[in-house]
Amino acid sequence: SYFARLQYDYLGKYLFEANVRYDGSSRFDKGRKYGLFPSFSLGWRVSEENFMKENLPWIYNLKIRGSWGELGNQQIGNYPYQAILSSGNNAIWGNNVNAGVVLNTVANQDITWETTAITDIGVDFSVWEGKVSATVDYYNKTTRDILYSITTAGTLGLNASPSNAGKVKNAGWDFNLSFKTKSEIS
Repeated sequence: SYFARLQYDYLGKYLFEANVRYDGSSRFDKGRKYGLFPSFSLGWRVSEENFMKENLPWIYNLKIRGSWGELGNQQIGNYPYQAILSSGNNAIWGNNVNAGVVLNTVANQDITWETTAITDIGVDFSVWEGKVSATVDYYNKTTRDILYSITTAGTLGLNASPSNAGKVKNAGWDFNLSFKTKSEIS
């Protein structure tokens, strides 16, 4: 794995972060072993702007932020892209019992990383020296290329390998409201 991060903060108002991860896994066949997974986030602390401090001094903190990123999953079992032979399957030929080896699973050399993409847009807001605060987030999480063992016909005589056959999406809103009556002691 290789990992890189870049962070930038200008005057505590404008925030930026970018990450990139490059992972390799022996659980995938050549040509599919590596995945690149980027992410980035932006933030603007509006409450630090002079026009906010002059016109709305009761706003303690106001930040608008957004992020997007991808993650890879390779937790799929050991080497599912390879054909699997099993011993101990004896065969009778004539009057003799012979040791046998049988192919149990159809190999799928095309499988690759499961990938989850997450987008989040939010606002952090607090007033009256931080006594009342709220956070509102909209998120969208989509996982694609989910590895799933599809059903095969019994006449095939073999089990199917996992395939990148699934996709799941979760999206929604997240709200948080808090109130503090006492100031914190340092």
